[in-house]
This record gives sequence, structure tokens and C-alpha cells, in this order.
Amino acid sequence: MDIIRNILLVFAYTLGISTLIVQFICYKKKVEYKETIVVTISFLMLIISTTIQFLFPNTPLVLNIKPVATPILLACFSVSIVFNSHKERVIQNSGLRNILTVLIGLLVIVLSLVLQFSNFHTTSLWLSAGFLFISVEYSMLLVLCTKPAFLLKETDSTEKRNALVIAIIMLITLLTLCFTPQQLTIDIVNQHGAFIFAGIAIFLSISKLSSDVKKLSKFTVPPTIEENQLKKYQISPRESDVAKLLAEGKSYREIAEELYISLPTVKTHVTRVYEKLNVKNRHELTKILHNK
Repeated sequence: MDIIRNILLVFAYTLGISTLIVQFICYKKKVEYKETIVVTISFLMLIISTTIQFLFPNTPLVLNIKPVATPILLACFSVSIVFNSHKERVIQNSGLRNILTVLIGLLVIVLSLVLQFSNFHTTSLWLSAGFLFISVEYSMLLVLCTKPAFLLKETDSTEKRNALVIAIIMLITLLTLCFTPQQLTIDIVNQHGAFIFAGIAIFLSISKLSSDVKKLSKFTVPPTIEENQLKKYQISPRESDVAKLLAEGKSYREIAEELYISLPTVKTHVTRVYEKLNVKNRHELTKILHNK
């Protein structure tokens, strides 16, 4: 049984690292967000933290670090999930929401560590796990109730279906835990935790890996924008940046975040670009920039 468990864990780690590599490739080709990569890194570190004890049992360093590392990594993973959702969906005040998420995450980490050092280990873990549950449910709600950002427009129906399934599974899991004796839950995790965590890691990795491979298969090199077209119409450098991103299909919010400017400033630049090029919409702008 130990051999099967260890093989399963190594497979889960390998699959997680493979997913991370594919995401980096997607990011380089501009078909993936960096926030998604952060989620994968956080999740991989969390899985390693919660399962490494099974690969290296009775190792003092592992036994001493795990109780402290696990709540911290749970909180970091929770924050990264919310950040990623804010990036992948079209929502208002995403910057303010991110700041609030970080503050809550830091509070959870501090309280978890205080509980750990006060020998309330189980309470510390439940606090971090509760934060993760709330973060996942909030993120799934965003997917179901908001429009997708540019890179997810083609896969939005799949994203919504997956979000609904995950939200239901999380609710069922919560209800099950509420009606299960605490000691029984702890015993199950201690005895079968490696199989449970490895199974979750493998399922999510395969799901994400499949999605990213599809993105790569559909990837095409975007048409080259004619720089002379911009100079001819006396487009300023900043207006040029906005026009290029607009032609790539980016939303106003995405342009604002990428160029670190406000949304009203983006709209002002777009209006000026339209006036200078004598166009009425994004489609006409794209045709001119690509010299079609």
C-alpha cells in the first residue's frame, strides 16, 4: 500500500510540474494569465506540504515545518484563487477587492500561527480551510455571474459548467464535514490523506493541462501592426499602446491594468485614437492597424 501511495504522489507532483510548464508556455504566447500560474504554484506547494510526510516519514524537519507551513500555504492558495478570478472576469473595483483579499489573507495567517503556537492545531487548520472554502465559493460565484475576460471568451461555457460542479462539490463536502465527528475526519485524513490529496491534484492538473493544450492548439500568431499607420495619424506613444492592445482584443479594464492607468484615461485615449483615425469602432481600428 505504501508503494502505491508513493507512486501516486510522485505522479501527482510530476503532473503538477508538467501543468506549470505548459502554463508558462501559454503565458509566453499570451494565451494565459500570470495569475493562473501563481495559482498552480501555490496549489503545488500546498500539495507537497500536506503529503511530503508520507514520502519522508519520521523526518524531524518535515514534522516540524508542516504544521506551520500548511495554514500559511492554504491562505496563500486562497488569495491566489481570488486574484485569478478577478483577472479572468470582467468586474468592477478589482484592485480594491485584491487589497481586501490580501488583508483578510494576512489576518488568517496571523491568527492561524497564533493558534498553532497556542497548541490549537486543529482550530488553526479549520480556520485556514474555511478561508479556502469561502475563496473558492466566491470565485465560482464570479464565474457564474460575470462576463469572462478576453482570454476566456471561447471557453466561458466550459468555465461556467466547471464552476457550478466545483461549487456544488464544495457545499456537499462542507455539509458532510459538519455532520461528521471531528475526530473521525482527522482519522480519515491521517490514514488516507495522501490518496485524497494526490487524487485532487491529479484531477485538477489533468483538467487544467487539457485546457491549456487546447489553447496552444488554437494559438495563431497575431497579425503585425503597421507602425507607420500610427505615425501617419500622429498617434502619441501612449495612444499607440492603447490602440495596439485594443486591436488585440483586450477589454478597457485589461488595458488599464496592463498600462497602469485608470479606466477613464483608457476611454479618453480610445476616443482620441478613433477621432485621429476617423473610425467608429474596434473593428475599423483593427483593419487600419493591420493594413487590411
